[in-house]
Amino acid sequence: MSINDGPGVRTEVVVQGEVDLSNATMLDIKLTYACSRASHGVVVDLARLDFVDAAGLCALTNACRLCRIRGLGFEVVNPSNAALRAIRAADEDRLLPLDAAVA
Repeated sequence: MSINDGPGVRTEVVVQGEVDLSNATMLDIKLTYACSRASHGVVVDLARLDFVDAAGLCALTNACRLCRIRGLGFEVVNPSNAALRAIRAADEDRLLPLDAAVA
């Protein structure tokens, strides 16, 4: 997982590999950090995500809520097939703003 930010740009968080109960807390911490430091919104890139469970989805929705509270944009982009299936199966696509190309 990596965080890329800079002045005047949205903060990008790239998530890769698998996110499950064993490491979702780390994702939650990283996303909370990104949302708390962002000044122009947060973009979460899931192109390299191989698996995500309910704990990982919870981390994403928590970050989305935090950004909204701060008045910032939040978007999930490039979801892998596995990520998109998990998001839709959990009905989280109602809460998580997906890139318009996959929504």
